[in-house]
Amino acid sequence: MKPGLGPAVRWIAWAAILFGFWLLLAGEWSRIEIAAAAAAAMVGATAAVAVRGLPGARVHVPPEWVRAAWSVPVAVVADFGIVAWLLVRALAHRRRVHGGFRVKPFPATGDDPTGRGIRAWVTVTATVSPNAYVIHIDAEEGDLLLHELVTWPWSESPA
Repeated sequence: MKPGLGPAVRWIAWAAILFGFWLLLAGEWSRIEIAAAAAAAMVGATAAVAVRGLPGARVHVPPEWVRAAWSVPVAVVADFGIVAWLLVRALAHRRRVHGGFRVKPFPATGDDPTGRGIRAWVTVTATVSPNAYVIHIDAEEGDLLLHELVTWPWSESPA
């Protein structure tokens, strides 16, 4: 959103975006879903406008990081297959699947808007996958901690 826009215009823009996003994810256009989308959009838009004024709330996600997220839908579909296979195998052998934690280097350090934006973007996009999710990104050390059921690099994309 442009910095010169007033709070009312920003609120309407956020509400419209969040309303549409809710309906996209719900995949249903019933009266109940439309009401839920409207309620969630109002709460989300209010939070977005309120948080904007807080110190340290400015973020910037460089376009190359946004472009790197092209692989997220592919990873979600592939990870669904991986998790389903693990479930079938665990049920057949009556064994629990535990997965594990992994630390990997992460380049976005610092407390500037770009570093914060990249860390937030990667936390959201890399956690969409059902096989792996981000637990913590250490901005000072440059480390990313994640949990995976099966180690597979696409599960972590774009991290």
